[in-house]
Amino acid sequence: ITHRLDEVPDSIVAQSVVAGGLWEYGIEVGGVFGPLRRPDGSPDPSIGLADPDGFESLGEVDGQINGEALAAQQPDIIVTAMWSDDTYWGIDDGMVDQLREVAPIVGIRVDDRPLDEPLARFAELAGSLGADTEGGEVAEARAGFEEVSGRLEEALGAKPDLVVLAGSGSLQEMYVAWPQGFPE
Repeated sequence: ITHRLDEVPDSIVAQSVVAGGLWEYGIEVGGVFGPLRRPDGSPDPSIGLADPDGFESLGEVDGQINGEALAAQQPDIIVTAMWSDDTYWGIDDGMVDQLREVAPIVGIRVDDRPLDEPLARFAELAGSLGADTEGGEVAEARAGFEEVSGRLEEALGAKPDLVVLAGSGSLQEMYVAWPQGFPE
């Protein structure tokens, strides 16, 4: 779905991972839904280098958004990742229509595609919001990512029978990456 607005949005609400990524492009996000902090109060790594105190929390549990607080933000757009054509990350299916009444939902598909594709789409979005997506720290970060990706591909190519498991977790859960569905 393409959303066209008369002017560049100046009020953005986003899922926490997306908010952290936009922040790294220099895009200000006001309201954020999704994890910002770990249980011990430290920043959740999913927001990257952003300071969780720089965002207004609209609910730090995925799927549990304070709809009234979100509407009070009067966002021009709501941004999140998508796991399928109709599943928005961090938005309970029952809230989608309610949120669409507040602002257009911009969803970028991240499943079933190589990681560089959604990264390019988020860069495209950041550029449309006024970010410099080619210079400075962004260029350095992209070069670092490409260099590390190249080293990983080279290492895996040298040992074709090696099985690699990527995972993450919390005190309660363990997540194992399924590259076809979750490329990060």
